[in-house]
Amino acid sequence: MKLDARCGASQNDFDNCVLRCMSETCYDSVYGADALEEGEVDVVRGRTFRSCARNELRNLKVAENQRSKEDARRSAEAM
Repeated sequence: MKLDARCGASQNDFDNCVLRCMSETCYDSVYGADALEEGEVDVVRGRTFRSCARNELRNLKVAENQRSKEDARRSAEAM
């Protein structure tokens, strides 16, 4: 795999960069104070991050659905 220079030279830097890109809020919450080190596998923090990211995505989808419903209601009222 070719590593992106923006994310660092090592696989570890790249992995941390990808996690941060997926959800900066969750990354800061789970790994911010203690980023993964070279070769480290932290199953507990990995699960915590995935759960946080899923919840964040779910909340974004709910908010988008609510906006869509409100927009549709406003359009119907305007007619």
